[in-house]
Amino acid sequence: EALHARRHLALTIAWFFAAVAVRPSIGKLLRILGSATTMTYMYLALTHADDVRFRQSMRGAPLFLCQVVMSLVDAVPLLKFGFFVVLSVAEWRWLPRWLTLGCRSLRWMLAAAGAALAWRRGRLLAWPLVLWSGGLGNQLEIECQAWTRLETWLWEITRALSIPQGVASRLLSLVEYFRPATTPAEASVPTVGAAAAVVARAVVVTELGNDAGDAVGGAASVWPSGPQAFGCADCGQPVDGVRWPAKGPSGRLCDDCAAKWVASEEAAACAWLQQQFRPGDGPASKRRRVDCCEVASGDGHEDVPMPHSDPTPAAHVGVAKPNIGLARREVLLLDRGGPRWEAVVSCIEPSPQRTAQEQHWDLQGFERWWWYNQTEEYYDADKLSEVLFAEAMGIDHGAIAVNCDGLTPEAKQLCALVTEQAPHLGIVTPATALSGLDSLKLTRLAFAIKLRFGRALTAGQLRAAGTVGKLLAVIEAADVGMPVEHRINAPNSGSIHEATGEREYAVWFSPGQHFPMGSWVLRSDTPLDMPALRRALAQLVDRHIALRAEIIDPMHYMSIVFDAVVMWDLYWPLLYRRGIPGVTCLRRFVAWALGRCWPRVRCMPREAFYKARFPEQPSVPLHVISQDSHGRPLLSQSVCEGELKRRTKECCDPPVQFLVLELSCFLVDFWAHRSGGGHFAIVRTALTDSTVGLAYVDVPSGEWGPLLGPDSAQWRTPPYRFPALFFIPLNTGNIVWLRLERADEIHLCYKEGIARTATEHHVIAYRAAPQRPRETGGPPAVVRHIALTLFHCYGDGSTYTPLAQDLFALYDAECGKPGLPLPSLVGPHSFEVLERRLLGTLHGAPDRLSLRGGLWRYDGRGYGYSFGIEPKAFALLSRAAAAVGLPFDITLLGLVLCSQARADASNLVEFTIYAPMRDGPAESSMVGLFSDWRDVSLGVDFELATLLGTLGQLFHTFQHRLWSPFNALRKPERTVVNMQPLDMQRRSHFQHLGENLWWGGDRFREGPAKRSEEACCARQPLTFNLEQQDESVWWILVDAGLNERPPAWMRRFSLSLRQAFQDFIVDPLARVHQPLPEGVMGI
Repeated sequence: EALHARRHLALTIAWFFAAVAVRPSIGKLLRILGSATTMTYMYLALTHADDVRFRQSMRGAPLFLCQVVMSLVDAVPLLKFGFFVVLSVAEWRWLPRWLTLGCRSLRWMLAAAGAALAWRRGRLLAWPLVLWSGGLGNQLEIECQAWTRLETWLWEITRALSIPQGVASRLLSLVEYFRPATTPAEASVPTVGAAAAVVARAVVVTELGNDAGDAVGGAASVWPSGPQAFGCADCGQPVDGVRWPAKGPSGRLCDDCAAKWVASEEAAACAWLQQQFRPGDGPASKRRRVDCCEVASGDGHEDVPMPHSDPTPAAHVGVAKPNIGLARREVLLLDRGGPRWEAVVSCIEPSPQRTAQEQHWDLQGFERWWWYNQTEEYYDADKLSEVLFAEAMGIDHGAIAVNCDGLTPEAKQLCALVTEQAPHLGIVTPATALSGLDSLKLTRLAFAIKLRFGRALTAGQLRAAGTVGKLLAVIEAADVGMPVEHRINAPNSGSIHEATGEREYAVWFSPGQHFPMGSWVLRSDTPLDMPALRRALAQLVDRHIALRAEIIDPMHYMSIVFDAVVMWDLYWPLLYRRGIPGVTCLRRFVAWALGRCWPRVRCMPREAFYKARFPEQPSVPLHVISQDSHGRPLLSQSVCEGELKRRTKECCDPPVQFLVLELSCFLVDFWAHRSGGGHFAIVRTALTDSTVGLAYVDVPSGEWGPLLGPDSAQWRTPPYRFPALFFIPLNTGNIVWLRLERADEIHLCYKEGIARTATEHHVIAYRAAPQRPRETGGPPAVVRHIALTLFHCYGDGSTYTPLAQDLFALYDAECGKPGLPLPSLVGPHSFEVLERRLLGTLHGAPDRLSLRGGLWRYDGRGYGYSFGIEPKAFALLSRAAAAVGLPFDITLLGLVLCSQARADASNLVEFTIYAPMRDGPAESSMVGLFSDWRDVSLGVDFELATLLGTLGQLFHTFQHRLWSPFNALRKPERTVVNMQPLDMQRRSHFQHLGENLWWGGDRFREGPAKRSEEACCARQPLTFNLEQQDESVWWILVDAGLNERPPAWMRRFSLSLRQAFQDFIVDPLARVHQPLPEGVMGI
């Protein structure tokens, strides 16, 4: 690639001198330079005109002129470049003079407009250098590559001649007929015929049962075709015009009889629930719990708080709850009996009696089965795993008595602070080692130290401290910032260092990052003080300058400058290596030009920035949503999730958006199962510890339990693909997750016990009396969600934590709650730090930005695979990591990389990681795009590398920043790693929700995920995304290229990852490169 870039530069220079050398003259040279200058500033004017047309940043005549000009550009082949060629050719003498003068005038007017824009922005001399030195080539390819295909020309011709679409489609199909059927990448994708697809669908329907058949084939048997006429089974009155009549024990009922029947059933349920509480028992949370091992089948698990009542006979458990038979590939980390995967593999081991052809057919069938059915697997643990881990680590579970007398108040406060932020350390004393702290725990600990001690420490200082006692000495020796005794609710608190007027900054971000990041969603079941929230948001926006910033240059313009700086970043090593004199002066000149042309971000005062869009005082980017886009109230989770997705992805305005959604849940009613004839009631009661004062009562089964939200200590993570609204621990030891799918439809996930192997059921229920008003049960339970959405160009994944910390600290202060004041932001703000980094990079600073771009990219197809780490497996791995003094995120990443090395049979693993790059004392509390790509190399020797040694090497590399900036030339071959931990700490009365609780809808009943027949486009040959789903659940999402890493590699990686998890728990000194199992097909 470097030789390719050097050849392009040489050919460009040679072409210019060759053009001048043919009949050389001063006039010809001036004409060439004049034409190039005209095109340079004309291109700038067209770029701004396109941006005005898209964003509508102007009104009146300027907007109309931009729309007219860009309509002409769109009608010309090759777009802007083709428009310039057309205007230049139109100046030939054989054309009519009026056309020649018009084209010449338009060309010079556009060039003058571009020159005026460049003069106004101080880029008149710098812009030509930036455009022609590297920013033009990639833009020419982007705008012209579509016109190199015949389909584009046929489409434009048919559109210009108004040919019907059917004829155009036939012409395009004729072009496709003469093309190859598949590409080499597509040829490696397993394919099956239509008959096999029908069989696969039939198998899915058979596994899921009747309910799944309705979901797949339609629910015509469930919904009546129209209003029905019948006679009431109780009063005998004829009823006509009712589409969904209530069905009681005696038959279909009229509205009055249905209301009486439902009211009587609710009263009976309340009376039965009252009988379950013995006199003097008190709330359910204060009474004796039932041990799960007494009521749940399985291999034994830890106890979970459950309401107490007389256990139900086994015959009554799970009445009218159809089993959909969900099967998933689940692996026990330390199960000596062998997981399901080994059973599957043993079925396909080649038999010595079979011929080679038969074994080849077996392998083909297995490849097809794996491609469609194996997309994910889960890692879990049991009691045996915990015992083996304790034996391997020599852990003594006896009580530890620690004498904390004689400690200073500061030492006691710091020990309590470390215990709060790092509970895995157990009892903390000044001699406790600060081991096992990942990046998120370090960020929270730094914020807590700054909040309580008034000192700002970096992550490096926290890691280098070693023990709590040394950390206290570091805190005492640190410089004290602003006094912490200032009033938190003072106007514009924390903005004393901010610019009071408008100011522009040159900060780095790629054009593709101008989109909303994934939202942070928090939930509260208690009322929200909206005026206090508005005042807190106003102080938050005043505090962080990135929340009132806008990009003032077009995105297309930024792409040009971005390509130029990437090309120059590749030129400099070649020029320095050649020893060309004057390279240093040339670099300073180019750095000046790039700095002048770099797109600017303008920051404004809050009132001036938001007043036009949010006139309500104080002006903050806050939307309160209680209705959907059609004006209907939010009465169901599906509507709420759809509105949340639309508002955070499609209708989100930069730079930030705060969204409050109020979901009104009318749950108090008598409900009937869609199939099976079962009934249950949701009643309002104060006897349970429910967060919303509601209880689930199933009298026939003898089961009841409170409705709990995610902020409850009894909350358990729902199954994947089932975003639950409430969790219900039943008195029998069984558990239920409830989801309000529609206003009158509830989905339940019923699990028979909490054992790992317990059967799960999916149940759909409707109101037993549909014609009865849902408001009859009283006021709804209102669930409020707050969504924080920030554009990626103004922040990264580590930005949400300081943003949430500041927001809810300010909110608590506005509500009058006691607490420590929020410390001020001392020193330069985020955009000043980022601008300093960018300018240092342009001048060749050692610790520079990566300046990654899209000039070189991977082109191929790939597939995905997911590994889920469930709570018990997570607990074992985190305890094992803490036992050897390693952070969990580094441990998980290291085990993944060791598995990759073993699957690749390689002694060197090279990857690119998205690093936070927040090393300054106050940078952990800033809002800005600090994260950057860094290249890391990890040696994994075939004979000597052990798991613990490799993890220690990786931790040392990250701790001491032994990495290098990303090399854009090697992007098509790099393995990209991204880690996304979640901060699940409760703030104020809000609980952070994982994405599994508000995204995707109910897909649980669809069964395990299936892979489509065609492979999707891959961005890299290998990508690892390590995402935290919940407080104790992690996902390892793998995207692999088909050509580089086929499915056989993924199976080797799966076996290697499982072996790495097992060895790290019981034998951390085990070798990384161990022989793979012999005689196993498909690896």
